[in-house]
Amino acid sequence: MKKSPWMILITLALGTLLVGLDKTVVNLAVPRMILDFHTTISLIAWVSTVYLLANSIFIPVFGKLSDLYGARRVYIWGFSSFTVISVITGFSWNLGSMIFLRAIQGLLGASVYPTAMALIAENFTDKEKRAEALGLWTSIIAGSVVIGPLIGGPLIDTFSWPAAFFVNAPIGLLALIMALKYLPKNEHVPKSKSFDYKGASAFSLVLVGVLLVLERGVEWGWTSPAVITIAILSCIAFISFVKLGRNNPHSFISFSLLRNKVLLAVLLVSLVSYGTLFGFMYLFSLYAQNILHLNATKNGLLLLPLLITVSLMSPIGGKMMKKYKPHIPVIIGLLLSTVGMGSIVVFYTSASHTFLIIALGLIGAGIGLTSAPLSTTATTSVAHDSVGFASSLLNLTRNIAGVFFIAILTILLTVHFSYNHLFLICSIATFCTLFPALILKRATL
Repeated sequence: MKKSPWMILITLALGTLLVGLDKTVVNLAVPRMILDFHTTISLIAWVSTVYLLANSIFIPVFGKLSDLYGARRVYIWGFSSFTVISVITGFSWNLGSMIFLRAIQGLLGASVYPTAMALIAENFTDKEKRAEALGLWTSIIAGSVVIGPLIGGPLIDTFSWPAAFFVNAPIGLLALIMALKYLPKNEHVPKSKSFDYKGASAFSLVLVGVLLVLERGVEWGWTSPAVITIAILSCIAFISFVKLGRNNPHSFISFSLLRNKVLLAVLLVSLVSYGTLFGFMYLFSLYAQNILHLNATKNGLLLLPLLITVSLMSPIGGKMMKKYKPHIPVIIGLLLSTVGMGSIVVFYTSASHTFLIIALGLIGAGIGLTSAPLSTTATTSVAHDSVGFASSLLNLTRNIAGVFFIAILTILLTVHFSYNHLFLICSIATFCTLFPALILKRATL
């Protein structure tokens, strides 16, 4: 019996939301963890850092595995394991156990994004509906950034930090039951299942080095022995990765993908647009509390228009692809985000709540319009047996974009750039992505 593609989307959206929430909810639990584990802010930061490292490293690994063994199998195995380890993490007895379990949680959570995206691309055969579905699914990822604090705050205030992990049990169980029922079993998997372990290891070492430097560079010092050593080792790992993959027909990353100009344009636009989004939200929280003197609750409520417009505009971006090439909704979306961020620069100190709601709504609408075209183009610009890995590259790019831009903005804050100047930088960076977006004219859907 053929499964309903919309039930498949709902199933995958629930799993994606749970993993997305886990990234943001835990940040609210940090003050309680510091007290319970008798530790410091610099040490507790590793609870988030190890999750990010493990999650980013294994996104491309699971993308490759989904191409080899089937996205459904990898998704169900990864998501069920993620749910179990989430509950176990709630029983962490000291900081060491928490950091270890968070690393495992990040590793397993990495299985969800590339497999979910591949399953949506495979089961929505109609191009318009596929674009709409990918847009809705992508809005779940963006929405989890805002929903996390709204749900997590009351839970942690009422039941303390373990609630941030225990809440995954009922939601995860429901999502797993739905996955077993609605995700189709008739997947096409290749007969040849060669996995490039050496290439994957070298690529992972490169990611570890880059992310560690970005995450810890400000704290350790950019010219410190630790940062310089990690940077050198990352360069060595990158050279090894290139040498290992150049003449390997089963290379972890197919070098033909890196010659695909459309895919590269998608990745570049995603890197900057998502990077400026997360960088902007990081700055906005500081700006709202330090300049506008809003408390955390009002700050969170102000971000709701962004979530709403992302959700509303994502399917519209998908529908626009039926009539226009992907570059049209992407360019319109980038312009809206540019105007939204830039308007705060103009009315920096006198912005009313109504004005901020409109500005944030424009930013959310812009991100929403770009989501479906970028996701769809990433999956249609490659061969069928590379869809899972192309999906993982897109999700990896979105994953590290925030880290990259927040690190840059943090550096600029330390050298006394004002929030106003940094909002302007985000706006200009978003505008500059209009040029690579024009390459999407070549995309065939």
